Amino acid sequence: MPEDQRTILETILYNARHRLDQSARQPEALEALSAELHAIIRYQTDKPEGWRQTTHHILLSSDTWLGEAAAQMIQSALEAMDQRAEVRRIRDLRTASLEEFRVAMTELAHFCAHEVASYRSQGYHVVFNSYRWI
Repeated sequence: MPEDQRTILETILYNARHRLDQSARQPEALEALSAELHAIIRYQTDKPEGWRQTTHHILLSSDTWLGEAAAQMIQSALEAMDQRAEVRRIRDLRTASLEEFRVAMTELAHFCAHEVASYRSQGYHVVFNSYRWI
């Protein structure tokens, strides 16, 4: 990525982080700033007492600097709301080449088949992109 483009994106990311930090304890404001946070907050509406202690978010990011930075901002916002979150960068998940994308889909399928299944066997209620994992 050319340095001038990266500088512009870093400025945009800085401003976005600042807005997220200002809205950290205001779910309605966060919903307006991020489609991902909007979906998570809406899904969590009317959950029983104590659900935060048993919730763990795994945020999947593309294999790009910008994709990972965006996922890390969502992670920070969730953690500011006292929720556990981690970013999982999926190797080769980008659109630069069809072959790399296929490799990424293989990794994502492996994640779903093994790690998601492991979470379910431990009693977690697994939700994938705001839909319950079947």
